[in-house]
Amino acid sequence: MGTDTDRLNAWVLAVNDDAECLHIGQFSHFSADAHSADWRVRVHFSAGVLRIVEGGETLPSGDLFELRGSASAWHDLADRNAPARRHDLLALMKADDGIDVVEGRMELIRHLRVVTRLVEIGKDRVE
Repeated sequence: MGTDTDRLNAWVLAVNDDAECLHIGQFSHFSADAHSADWRVRVHFSAGVLRIVEGGETLPSGDLFELRGSASAWHDLADRNAPARRHDLLALMKADDGIDVVEGRMELIRHLRVVTRLVEIGKDRVE
């Protein structure tokens, strides 16, 4: 696929078309701010529907968590062939050069099943 924007848009479409995500996320409402030194993506998930939160737009009310990681950690999170200790969010949260929860650890844990599904969809359906 083309640019990072193309990949993000394809991911959003795949999530919003996923019956399992709709089912497990029907009562979830959260926003996530994910970033590295070079980029930032903010998303909002509500009742099974994911959307990108654009630049100056205020994040909707509800649970919020912020994740910071190196570019290589984010790459590993999206890579279906990542090494064993870098293959999912929980593993990367333990890794030295992994992903840190800057804010909202309890909120992330509350929505972890949905977040895990979002990552799975990205690995399985977005090239």
